[in-house]
Amino acid sequence: MRRQTPARWTPLALLVALLLALPPASRAGGVLSYAPDPLSIVYRHGQLTTVTIWAQSDVPVQAFDFDVQFPAALLKAVVVNGAMGFDGNEWLLKAPMIDNTSGKISGTVDARLGVSGPSGSFAVATIVFRVLAVGQGSFGFSAFSGAKGFADAAGNALPGVKDEGTVAVASSADLDFDRLPDAFEQSVTGTDPMKRDTDGNGVPDGWEDPDHDGFSNQNEYIKGTDPLNPDTDGDVVPDASDNCPTMPNASQADGDADGIGDACDADRDNDRLDDVDEPALGLDPTNPDTDGDEFSDGIEVAAGTNPLDASSFPNDTPTLGETGGALLIALLAAGGARRIRRRIQRS
Repeated sequence: MRRQTPARWTPLALLVALLLALPPASRAGGVLSYAPDPLSIVYRHGQLTTVTIWAQSDVPVQAFDFDVQFPAALLKAVVVNGAMGFDGNEWLLKAPMIDNTSGKISGTVDARLGVSGPSGSFAVATIVFRVLAVGQGSFGFSAFSGAKGFADAAGNALPGVKDEGTVAVASSADLDFDRLPDAFEQSVTGTDPMKRDTDGNGVPDGWEDPDHDGFSNQNEYIKGTDPLNPDTDGDVVPDASDNCPTMPNASQADGDADGIGDACDADRDNDRLDDVDEPALGLDPTNPDTDGDEFSDGIEVAAGTNPLDASSFPNDTPTLGETGGALLIALLAAGGARRIRRRIQRS
């Protein structure tokens, strides 16, 4: 077996290796950041949101000061807490100053007495904000230098870098949680999108029925009917009992008995083909099995057989029809299971 020759280290290679092994003294310093970043919030009335302050340093940090700027028109600071930032130890947060008028928070953070501060990336504090309004603004840290920044265990100031960004508070579809979209409230019902119960009667706006037709405002929105008109389509059938509430059909005819009136039923024979497509195929939109071979027109079209030829049908499907075949299979399976149970009980 051939022995390998050991690698030879040249003086230059040794010098490079030693330099790479040395701690990166030139990178000593810290960066403050926040999460989530970018800070994007979907506004909910009275909602609370939490922002975590993070620090990153290449050398152990014992303490630092910070100033946070936030848009006072959008957010209101409720409380600032020290975070469980390193080795299960909580940072000591010394009497943070909150100014919700100018949108500023000032704080000093220390590692607990007798505990060596951490290096690397670590959480130092959390800020709980109450969301006030929709909009955009700047969010980040004020510039700091000297004592206004990081300090090591000896109290020496470390260079710091701030992290600036933005906060965006977007409108939700339903600010007051009354089950009605804000736009619907403003343009249709006339209720207040900022109040869950506009008239103060104890019933949320979405559950009200101002036209007394049996449909709540929420149901009217879903169905596309007028919450202020008990008979949206004017066919003398109230919206709540009309099988086509937005299309006049006084007869309420429903040929396939699927609860959708013929006047608005896209598939009147329930054969899985839209009525508008069947005539182009030579099929009857009111007959689910045009060629009478016990396979619906939709099944035959999907299988690639001819729905106009009774001798052409899917070979891998029982010829008893969709419902009958499925019922037979279920009955056979149930009977087989009962026989197996009886054999087990006898043994």
